[in-house]
Amino acid sequence: MDACRNEKGELLLVELEDLNPYLSLLELSDDKRQNFIETMKKSLQKALQA
Repeated sequence: MDACRNEKGELLLVELEDLNPYLSLLELSDDKRQNFIETMKKSLQKALQA
């Protein structure tokens, strides 16, 4: 079970397969991959400060 937040900040629970090709960071362009990583870092930092 994995989780993510939508744009409203609501928690979404989803089940992801480890090797799901549609969710692979390697399939993204460099810009999109970097944006995802930066957004994920900010989200984790925010969650850890709460």
